[in-house]
This record gives sequence, C-alpha cells and structure tokens, in this order.
Amino acid sequence: TDEPLVKPPDTVQIGTYIISIHDINFQDKEYTMRFWLWAIFDNPSFDFGKQIDIPNAKSIDEPHVIVDVVNGKTWQLMKMRATMKQDWKVGNYPFDKQHLVVHIENTIFDKTRLVFKADDFGSTYDRELTLSGWRIANFEVKVKDREYITVFGDPASDLMHSEYSSFDIIIDIERNGWGLFCK
Repeated sequence: TDEPLVKPPDTVQIGTYIISIHDINFQDKEYTMRFWLWAIFDNPSFDFGKQIDIPNAKSIDEPHVIVDVVNGKTWQLMKMRATMKQDWKVGNYPFDKQHLVVHIENTIFDKTRLVFKADDFGSTYDRELTLSGWRIANFEVKVKDREYITVFGDPASDLMHSEYSSFDIIIDIERNGWGLFCK
C-alpha cells in the first residue's frame, strides 16, 4: 500500500510513591502532597523535570530530579511537592470520605507522541504515612487520555481539540469520625 507509515507513540512507564499528604484545608479548598515520581523511557526528547504538569494543582514546586540510564533506558526520578485544588464533600461530616486525584501529564508531547503505562506494581504510599484524623481507604494509579478543546495555538494543526496521556494518582481517604461523633 502507498499509505504513509505512522510511527506509534513512545511508551513511558511511570509510577509514584506517596511520601505525605498534609495541610488539608477545607476553607481554601486545598491540600499538599509530597511524592516521588519516576519515568522510564527511550526518547531523549523527554525531560519530565521540565515537561511535567499537574493540571489540577494550585502550585507545583520545582522538582528535585535524578537522571540515570539503566539497561539502555533513561530513568528519571523526581521528588515532587504540589498544592492541590480540592472540592471537599463534607455533607456526611464527621463520617465523610474524600476522593483525591492528581493528574500528571507531559506539557510538550500529546498522545500521538507519548503514552503512559502505569507502574502498578511499584506505585504505592508510605505505610507510615499519617493523616491526622483520616485513614487511606483506597490507593490506585491509572492511565487515561485527557481531552482539551483546544490545540493551544498550534499553527500546524487544524483540529479543534488535543489529547494527552494522563497518569492519575487516586487516593480515597475516610475520616476517623467516631471519636469526633462521641465528643
């Protein structure tokens, strides 16, 4: 056939280790999370230390980045700190449950060039992580496509949308409400 060959996107294995969740603030609708994030990939154009975005964060501190090459692949390890936006659901206080999600994307490469593959086995949280008054009820990581109804001004595109691979960290927390209830 005379059809042009379309190069498949590069696959990036990505994972996380949650260090802490703190400064839970219902009034300002936020919390802070510290975590390690790693990416293993072949493409030398990828630089997650400079290209990482967390679209649902209020602020992201510049990551501390370690880069190495293991078995011919680039391994980039980043220590992250982000203040996250959160709409708290407090209707069932003091027995409320909160669903925390952190969306992580590469700012430069859309899903035609980069797709994430979650490191399900390696991703976890510090078992000694303490959330005063809360317990972690669920932790998981997922990969999905996130669509934007823009091409961000790309003059080479005549599309009205773009899609990026998203690595999502999902944590459900439950308040230890019996102590508050009994008081």
